[in-house]
Amino acid sequence: MLEQFLAQPLRLSEPWTWVDDNVLLLSRLIHTEGFGWTLTILVLLTGFFLVGPSVPAGSVPSKDLYAASRNQFRVFYCFGLVLYLLPVCGKFWQIFRPFFKFLQFPNRLLVPAAVLMVFSVGFLFSSVIPSEQRKRAVCALLLAAAFYTGMNYIGSSFDMTEDFGGRVLYQEIAGLGAGEEYLPLETTRDDLTTPDTAFSESGEAVAGTRRNEVFFFSASPGSDYYDVPFVWYKGYRAYTENGDSLKVSKNPGNGLVRVMTDSLEQTAVIRVFYAGTPLITISCIISACSFLLLFGYGIRYFIKDNRYPLRCTK
Repeated sequence: MLEQFLAQPLRLSEPWTWVDDNVLLLSRLIHTEGFGWTLTILVLLTGFFLVGPSVPAGSVPSKDLYAASRNQFRVFYCFGLVLYLLPVCGKFWQIFRPFFKFLQFPNRLLVPAAVLMVFSVGFLFSSVIPSEQRKRAVCALLLAAAFYTGMNYIGSSFDMTEDFGGRVLYQEIAGLGAGEEYLPLETTRDDLTTPDTAFSESGEAVAGTRRNEVFFFSASPGSDYYDVPFVWYKGYRAYTENGDSLKVSKNPGNGLVRVMTDSLEQTAVIRVFYAGTPLITISCIISACSFLLLFGYGIRYFIKDNRYPLRCTK
């Protein structure tokens, strides 16, 4: 992401929307935002534990462990609850608009709120549920609920269209699924209404096809360039049907991808797609290596723990 920020100014670099204009309704917060009912259940569950009576001695493994876990839980839960409820507090964002204009959407606070709630529930389980079997059962139920609501939330975001002023905005035109705040500074909604059309230097519309985030169109040698319906980010590539590479640049007027065709000697079918950058490849390799190391460490720890089980001594 930093590489794309350095390549061009994005709309995120300027306050194109105010945070108090995007305050959530409480009903929306519970049903669709913040992982739906899963996060809401965690908030209520941990809230009952916070205000509930103390657990009697003997019902937890250790009285000191319970007291320490309860103190840790209170810190994590209180911060998490504040972050969870702030997206519905319109007056707060109106007063502090100058200080939080970079946030733009208050529902972004739900991500750290969810993390804090996860730790809160962890402290709760470690202190009030002595049985390992019960802990695993509750964790499995919460994981299933999170997976179900999360998949519904993610699935509802695919293939979305938005009708505005009798025109349809195809959000998948960006190719990468970028949000509007990550569009180039020059790009407006009016530029995102023709997902299957390229335009020549003279403004002639050329119908194309999209297959798996790849755009195909026919280019004539009479035009020096064609603007294709992809929002430009560093990493786009264009090739002819013969495998010849074409220069790709950015349309300075609307921020879309521009394919230079001044070198064509005859009509050719052009293939445009996002190939990424070397930095993205390196980042993916580092992430994959980190995952493999973590996975290997977990397997080694599991094998070692089962090979040398703890023995009780009198």
